[in-house]
Amino acid sequence: MKRYCFSTAAVLALTICCFVAAKAQSAPPQTEEDKVYQQSEVDKKPEILNRPKPPNDGRCGRGPGTAFFRVILHKSGKVTSAEMIQSSSCEYFDARGREAAMSIKFNPGIKDGQPVSVTMIISFKFWTQ
Repeated sequence: MKRYCFSTAAVLALTICCFVAAKAQSAPPQTEEDKVYQQSEVDKKPEILNRPKPPNDGRCGRGPGTAFFRVILHKSGKVTSAEMIQSSSCEYFDARGREAAMSIKFNPGIKDGQPVSVTMIISFKFWTQ
């Protein structure tokens, strides 16, 4: 009887490949209307009108912190997604930063004379004393 030995890394890699392939097959095709553009792809970048400031209080000790979010500025004028890509190292400030990101007011980006959805990275700086 033959014995096969698979490394944990090989099993993990195979699992990831199967998951990615299944996800790619199940995703509906993106129409031009649903497309989210990079800032470099649009004729006019979104104009942020109101950028809320999250609270700065002493809930997370002393010193600075910055949280970075990837946001989707939808062509309708609403933020539809705010994904944290770097934490401020304080869950409280990260949550307040996400709330602030979701409440940004803006004029949408323009491509070929039409409003379009655009993704961008924004940051919120926190300072506690």
